[in-house]
Amino acid sequence: MDKELEMTPSLELQAVAHDFADYTKKKRHGHDKDVLDGNKIRQVAGCLPLDMKNHRVLLISSRKKKNAWVLPKGGWEVDESQQHAAQRETWEEAGIKGTITKQLGVFEERTKKKRKLKAHHWIFEMQINEVVKKFPERKKRERRWFTLKEALIATKKHPYIQEALLCSSLNSDVGIISGIGIHKPQSLSQELISKRINDEHSTKSLLGIEVEPVLFDLDLLNSFNYLHIQ
Repeated sequence: MDKELEMTPSLELQAVAHDFADYTKKKRHGHDKDVLDGNKIRQVAGCLPLDMKNHRVLLISSRKKKNAWVLPKGGWEVDESQQHAAQRETWEEAGIKGTITKQLGVFEERTKKKRKLKAHHWIFEMQINEVVKKFPERKKRERRWFTLKEALIATKKHPYIQEALLCSSLNSDVGIISGIGIHKPQSLSQELISKRINDEHSTKSLLGIEVEPVLFDLDLLNSFNYLHIQ
């Protein structure tokens, strides 16, 4: 694990890319150009697109699974940097123009049953500059705004996305939770994630305010029409 994470570039040594401008309406990607590491593991790049003014993140629907929400990401190709790939995928899949502000880390995606390493995700935090109506995958994706709490619920089947969310600027506890930081993300337990989701209710209980136990329902969350982006 440590050896794999050493591949992560330091932002002090490698400037964050701000010059991406290839906002074509046609999707570029072809899997034959994907970067693989020495163990033939696919390298994926993507962004957490944040609207910090309103404390929310934009997620997109999965093309493979109904009612599943993911961050815009895709194969990092051999003729581009991780940052360029992350910006390109965020444009193609989510129609977002933005500026990368920092790298959150390299996160592992594993298969559910055998826990076999499937991909390394190089995830960057992006400041949203514009959300565009016409983009390459507009007929294949839905887009929605989520608060941190809602995003953690919506991505419960993708631990690596939850880890990235908890490393982002949306999480006020990012400097408090031990072991989580840029370039050295820690696998988070569901207990820790649940603790963060229920933080507001725990605070009210400590203050002596009676609150009813909250059961989070992903199907109910998916029915919230006001979260849709037209």
